[in-house]
Amino acid sequence: MSYQVVAAIDGKLVSIFDGETEYRLGCKVLARRGTPGKVPMDCCFFSWATEREAKVAVFPASSKLLHAPRVLIALRATACTYVDKKNPHKLAHEEVYVERIVAFRTANVWHTC
Repeated sequence: MSYQVVAAIDGKLVSIFDGETEYRLGCKVLARRGTPGKVPMDCCFFSWATEREAKVAVFPASSKLLHAPRVLIALRATACTYVDKKNPHKLAHEEVYVERIVAFRTANVWHTC
């Protein structure tokens, strides 16, 4: 299990970074391009090994939904996972299954679901 913070927009869970990738509970999310075992890193889904790391992760200033309401979700990898050599708690996945909503944030305070 790994964790990712996403935006909550109009009842949808959406990537903060690209503002497009949708995460649906109980569904798989697949990389947009590449073949199994050969998905480019820029198409992978990034997550963190712990809830705490996901909650404090810093998004690039260019992220499309940087100021949107945030939700912490639990993911299960269903294909290849890569580990960042500089930070072994940061993971990149070719494909993930969205398990559940773990917490949501209001006024910079996280609330467990």
